[in-house]
Amino acid sequence: MTKYIIFAGTTEGKTISDVFEHAGIAHIVCVATHVGREVMAEGKHRRIISRRLKACEMEDLFVKEQVQVVLDATHPYACEVTKNIREASEKCGCDYQRIVRESKLHDEADEDLVYFETVQECSKAMKQVEGKFLLTTGSKDLHIFAEDEAVRSRLIARVLPVEESLQLCENAGLSGRQIIAMFGPFSYEMNHAMLQQYDIACLVTKDSGRNGGFEEKVMAAKECGCKVFVIGRPVKETGISVGEAIRTYAGDVTIPFHISLCGLGPGDVQMMTCACKIALKNADLVLGAKRLLDDAAGCTEAMMMPYYLAKDIIPYLESYLGHNPGANIVILLSGDSGFYSGCTKLYKELTKWNCRGMNLELLPGISSISYFAAQIAKPYSCAQLESWHGKADDPDYPGHLAAVIARHADTYVLLSAGEDVARLGTLLNGYGLGDCEVTVGSRLSYPDQSVETCLAKNLGISPNGLCLAYVHNPSPKQNLSICLADDAFIRDKVPMTKADIRHLCVARLELQEHSVVYDIGAGTGSVAIEIAKQHESIRVFAVEQKPEAVELIQKNAALLHAENVTIVEAQAPDRLENLPVPTHAFIGGSAGRLREIIDLLLKRNPDIRIVVTAVTIETVSEMTEVLKLYKDKEAELIQVSVSKNMQAGQYTLMQAQNPIYIAILGPGRQEESK
Repeated sequence: MTKYIIFAGTTEGKTISDVFEHAGIAHIVCVATHVGREVMAEGKHRRIISRRLKACEMEDLFVKEQVQVVLDATHPYACEVTKNIREASEKCGCDYQRIVRESKLHDEADEDLVYFETVQECSKAMKQVEGKFLLTTGSKDLHIFAEDEAVRSRLIARVLPVEESLQLCENAGLSGRQIIAMFGPFSYEMNHAMLQQYDIACLVTKDSGRNGGFEEKVMAAKECGCKVFVIGRPVKETGISVGEAIRTYAGDVTIPFHISLCGLGPGDVQMMTCACKIALKNADLVLGAKRLLDDAAGCTEAMMMPYYLAKDIIPYLESYLGHNPGANIVILLSGDSGFYSGCTKLYKELTKWNCRGMNLELLPGISSISYFAAQIAKPYSCAQLESWHGKADDPDYPGHLAAVIARHADTYVLLSAGEDVARLGTLLNGYGLGDCEVTVGSRLSYPDQSVETCLAKNLGISPNGLCLAYVHNPSPKQNLSICLADDAFIRDKVPMTKADIRHLCVARLELQEHSVVYDIGAGTGSVAIEIAKQHESIRVFAVEQKPEAVELIQKNAALLHAENVTIVEAQAPDRLENLPVPTHAFIGGSAGRLREIIDLLLKRNPDIRIVVTAVTIETVSEMTEVLKLYKDKEAELIQVSVSKNMQAGQYTLMQAQNPIYIAILGPGRQEESK
């Protein structure tokens, strides 16, 4: 007794059978030819019958095996076979289920596809098209397409490499050069190559659905500029999907599948790691950008699809795995998966997707930086690693990059294209870094690799394609702290926190890399700019209400190359809630709203560190009263008097400046000094 029988010959039938085998469900698989048998092997729970069965033979088989459920997963166009299976099932009292395939029939939104209800209608329309046709509709209807001699001479037929198909080609009058006899599946890359190789003007296909390779054919045809004629299904089928069949008859079974995120290396296949080559060799499906698929084409026979973004990959995999459970999937990434790679985001999205049965692994590759460093014999162990690739629209990045190069002797920079080299030269010259030595590498690892060196002020290199640069700064500014002099700023008549107090306040903020700082009542912007110059990763928001002061901050920020300062024209605490959450704040002017400002700052970040300055007695009084309200916070109040030397004839006198009161509120290290 065998409860289940599957009529296969399509991927859907194999998929269901593989799941049954994995789940330990005994079943029989019927395929029409030895071709169908070649894609499946006999198993512990699977028996295969490989010959065409007449209706009466089906009935005898159902009775003999006491079959209860018949799953018809034959080809969508095998109408006569489906009719016989259904009638035999009804006569024997079996539960008949037609397995239907996803179809793109009547997708009117796609103007590149022309649909025909019948082969005859399509054949008639082909007479109006010039150029060659690639027929991917099988061998059964070849004689219809070949009836007109003018069309027949322009046909290229892709058929199965079996005697029956080849005989039908010969009967239709096709010569050897017009026949491509190959087993599928056919990837996008394979379809694309055939269309180009044979100079095809029009691809003719049936609506075989996603699992029948329809999508791969259409994508390749569009890329090659070919027309696409689609013969729609003879009838609109009803039934259940592969997934529904598995859930209904195999239960809640999980088939493990494997995804490898592979760093392909700089490009040349010789630089690919052995682990990546093994993954490609064992792959059933390879995804990635077209450039990467081209590089890996010789290492795999798997189907390839040009998807590299999570928003495209995950929906495709949901459909693909429904028909190909247990598949080995490789997603290609350029360079090293852990170095400025799209792998980081993709890994996070795949982990969030968390599809049942997924085994996810990362396979690192050789990064372009490590390859380039070896080519120019400049180690990168102590160098700064930066990427301008994909950041053309980020207005803050150029200033950040210039600050990094100014601080360090050696910097490697990933670039998108040749024009980025010119942008790099303009940037360095604008920051007074024209004497930096720049080495540019492009097309790394390929036969036409290029490596050139010159000074930034003479940079005229225009490489093709993706490239990167090594920048050597002979005079890096390696100060551990930045203390700008007062005369570095344009003042006009706007009040400014003087250098000694400014340096002390910045020090008491206890800044860290990637701090987010509000400078409230920014005045000339001297404090905001000095904070910004401490490290390029710090973000500073200079909040100022007076238009003349705002204009002055803009001038000073441009003069001193403080691109990480953002000006907010407002009276605090207005508009502060719309800014990024602060880690630090300096309050140099509060316009009588000190309590409101501190309340808002602590609401946004209870662990914020705040430094407040006061000169007038009224502000000192307000500051003292406000500090009393925050007894649970670490608070410190200090008074600073600074005297500067002045010459009086031959004598040097110390001239006292106004005493300054400084309040520090929030977590810090003051307890350690006691």
